[in-house]
Amino acid sequence: MRDPRIFYYAFDSGLPSGGEKDTYEHVDILNQSGSDAYALHLKEGYRHTWFRNETRTICFRDMWNLHDRQRDYFVLPEVLGPMIESFPGRKVIFNKNVYYGFQAFQSDEQLFKTYSDPSVAAVFAVSEHNRSHLAFTFPESQIFRVVYSIDCEVFSYNPMPNKKPIIACVAKDLPQLDMLRKIISARNCAGLNDFGMYEWLLLKGYDEGRMASTLRDAVLVISLSTKEGLSRTIREAMACGCLVLVPAAGAAMEDLPQHAHVEVENLMDMVTKIEDIMRMFLHQPDQLAALSLENCRYATSFTYQRSREHILRAWQEILRED
Repeated sequence: MRDPRIFYYAFDSGLPSGGEKDTYEHVDILNQSGSDAYALHLKEGYRHTWFRNETRTICFRDMWNLHDRQRDYFVLPEVLGPMIESFPGRKVIFNKNVYYGFQAFQSDEQLFKTYSDPSVAAVFAVSEHNRSHLAFTFPESQIFRVVYSIDCEVFSYNPMPNKKPIIACVAKDLPQLDMLRKIISARNCAGLNDFGMYEWLLLKGYDEGRMASTLRDAVLVISLSTKEGLSRTIREAMACGCLVLVPAAGAAMEDLPQHAHVEVENLMDMVTKIEDIMRMFLHQPDQLAALSLENCRYATSFTYQRSREHILRAWQEILRED
């Protein structure tokens, strides 16, 4: 009897998303280990082109000619919500963001029914914060933490003295982000900071190449979102030697060094730290070098080998119960 085929649902949108990188990485690792895995797209011939990949893909039409509901698995993103139940046979829910995953269900009963369905063999979570919340909510479910990798050849380290006066922002929680910019700008008009010397960039719609080149140049990357799975952009920025500032809440801060934390919804705390970094980069950049290198070393712990071990261990457990 053949081994199960594994079909990872992927979206056809060309809009860059860290979660789609996660999906393609899982498929690559499984195929390299001898499994039969595919990234499943709706459109025939579609694959993501905004990051480099040679991932094995298949469209829905061709998938149905192969799929065996008694043997094969669908891996389905959490944001499909109740639609997860419409897929036949065995399933794994790939929960990349516990907040968005729960919000995808209008009915609490439907949420419980979907995650507790006997056809759902396991749930994947991208952070310990998300894994622990899922395990607490669904104690009977088999839940695995699966770590992604950071490609440090693409997101390569650039020492702080070589960077440019750029502040880049993760494009989430935009009203707060706009308020933050206005506070800094108003203080600059009063002569209280060096904001006029900096370029303020919103990291939205960037393909992998543009994202990497921007992060190599940027001094600082900011995120105000507290509703994260585990921000890939922040960790790619750290690999490039950026300083980062994130709210000290949930998965947004998971495993990050203390100097990266700011008080939740305290924009004065955020502005104070931004102004300190702006001033030091322009006048004493060497004082930021140690923090930059510490960030890079942290990000390089997200290795392909570590990701591979997590993914294969999870699938070995799932398939052992076949």
